[in-house]
Parts: sequence; C-alpha cells; structure tokens
Amino acid sequence: MADALKDRGLAYTTVMTVLDRLAGKGMVERERAGRAWSYRAAAAREAYIAQLMLDALDLAGSRDAALVRFARSVSGTEAEVLRSALSDEAGGGQR
Repeated sequence: MADALKDRGLAYTTVMTVLDRLAGKGMVERERAGRAWSYRAAAAREAYIAQLMLDALDLAGSRDAALVRFARSVSGTEAEVLRSALSDEAGGGQR
C-alpha cells in the first residue's frame, strides 16, 4: 500500500487513521494479514448510497413529499427502473 500512496501526496499514517475510523463505523471490514490489516468495503457502493438516501428521507419534514419531489426529478429511464423495482417488490420479488 505504501507504494500506491507514494505519488499521491497521502501520508500512510493518515490513510491508516481514516481506515481505522471507517472500520469503527462499520463501513469497512478488516482482518489480520500477518502483522498488517487487510481492508475491504463492508457493503457495495449501491447499498451505501441507498442508506444515505434513506437517512436523507429521515431528515425530511414529510417523507412522502420528498419522495414525490425526487420521483419527479429523475429521468424517464430512471423512472422506469424505479417502477420495475417497485413492481418486483409488490410481487414478492418475482417477475
């Protein structure tokens, strides 16, 4: 890892501090690899972004109003993806 950081202007200790904090928050998982730690994302990027969206809805005065505003702001293709996902969910995940 140190070689990968060399040309990026990032200090090894800074990166390790950030990774340790992310592990503490459950955003990355780590396991021992000899004397070092091996890190990996705890969840897929999509799962993390979905959680951010849910957290943002929790901040809304009205979740319904926020959802409607969001739905009206997406593209036609994105709306179709949402419709399909909602249809799958209503049908028990079966198509």
